Amino acid sequence: MYFFDLGDYYSYGFAPNSWNQTGISGVGVGCAGGLAPVDWGDYFTTARATSDAFFKSVIDWFRASASSGYTESIDVGCSPSYLDLWVDYIEKKIIWQSTRYELDKTIFLYVANYEYLSQDPIFKNAHPTYEDYFEFAYNTYDQLTGTTVGTRNEPINPFPPTQFSAVSITYDFGTSFENSDLITRMTDDENALKEMMCSIKNMWSVIDGDTFDELVVDDDGNFLPNSGYTYNMI
Repeated sequence: MYFFDLGDYYSYGFAPNSWNQTGISGVGVGCAGGLAPVDWGDYFTTARATSDAFFKSVIDWFRASASSGYTESIDVGCSPSYLDLWVDYIEKKIIWQSTRYELDKTIFLYVANYEYLSQDPIFKNAHPTYEDYFEFAYNTYDQLTGTTVGTRNEPINPFPPTQFSAVSITYDFGTSFENSDLITRMTDDENALKEMMCSIKNMWSVIDGDTFDELVVDDDGNFLPNSGYTYNMI
């Protein structure tokens, strides 16, 4: 089980069309239980800590399961090599971490936050327009816009001594922060997370022979009968 999905801490479930609604639970500490910036900060911090622990466990598992023969195809022309499986996971991990970072660095800028917070007359007096709020949020919460190039150090070779390689990444934080843009951000994060988890499950299936019964969840967070879909397709 992993708990670095932001949806784990959101009471409306991980439905992209509900992220601009009020009603936050979990580790949130906002007294009104809404889209308060302090809630988002806690969510990202908690999710980041749990994902770091999870990724370390994946490396430890791979080292123990694949041994030194990981570069050899287990079935030439059919199954991927252990190294191919690992690299696919790292590539999808980078994509997901990039989408999560872009969300983390823009989450306070969206109109949805202002619409919720402006219900408080004191806040409304301090920030009479969304533009006022945007400037405040941008400067106060270290938010970003536009594009920038960064690097990530990733364990391309998972065996000791672990070889980390610097991977160049172009982050696109965007220039529009309407509620529809927030939904797109959340959807991108959800899809990238599913792709990464599917890649990990592929490794577990090929190397350990694991099988998975996936549960399909609708937009309201209700579990549906297993439809045979893979996690990646839900």
